[in-house]
Amino acid sequence: VKLMRERTSAPMKECVKALKATSGDLDEAIAWLRKAGVASAHKKADRQASDGAVVLAADAAGVACVEVNTETDFVARNTVFQDLAAAVARSCLAMPASSAGARAG
Repeated sequence: VKLMRERTSAPMKECVKALKATSGDLDEAIAWLRKAGVASAHKKADRQASDGAVVLAADAAGVACVEVNTETDFVARNTVFQDLAAAVARSCLAMPASSAGARAG
């Protein structure tokens, strides 16, 4: 389990489950984890991220408006999430006009 966690960074419970499912074969267990990860990613793909924040950042050269979404209002109200959204807006504002897309000056 320790070696598998080192190689995959997967949670210990998932490593144990994968090793049991593959009769202890490490390489097969890693492949099993990958397949399980793809399956869980497909499950999450249909979720709605309907909460979030819209943040503006402005300087003398222009304005950046960024929308960052999340699945829950609990996360959207969190200051870490709000700080992240503000940092993304500032980063967009700092981009050169040629790579900023629809940036207006």
